[in-house]
Amino acid sequence: MACACSVATPPIPEAVQDMEEERLRNASTIVDSDKLRTTFLLPEMHCIACVRRIERSLSQLDFVDDARANLTQRTVRVDWQPCAGTARAISDVLDQEGFSSTLLHAGDDASASVGNSYQRLLSCVAVAGFAAANVMLLSVSVWSGAAGETRDLFHLISNERLRVIARW
Repeated sequence: MACACSVATPPIPEAVQDMEEERLRNASTIVDSDKLRTTFLLPEMHCIACVRRIERSLSQLDFVDDARANLTQRTVRVDWQPCAGTARAISDVLDQEGFSSTLLHAGDDASASVGNSYQRLLSCVAVAGFAAANVMLLSVSVWSGAAGETRDLFHLISNERLRVIARW
């Protein structure tokens, strides 16, 4: 999901909202006698503009004392007053800003949750880099002075590798 997207969610029944609120409050930690801290994982947060928008929109809620987004871990930590507002309202603001949020419990590792998607991207980059290095190796041998049948053979191999890579 892109930064500028807004997510329209259907209305949620009252009983489900109460269960969701209870789940969010139970996952929160007590900061002061009148404050809770809830941490959300936001996998779609990918730039500083996202961080700024999240912090600004959460800070506009009257019952939120502090909202700090961490781009590296893709988390947002919210300190809020439970007597003045609900955790569901915080989650709704994140949804309205276009970020699907999940709770990050105290023992969870945020980088491990986000790392799975990056592992796949890293393997794709590695395969592409390996293929590009092979094509460049053949190109260097062709342009460095190979002549006649040797040059034609390198052109053939290079073109075949490009076809295989394009099909993959």
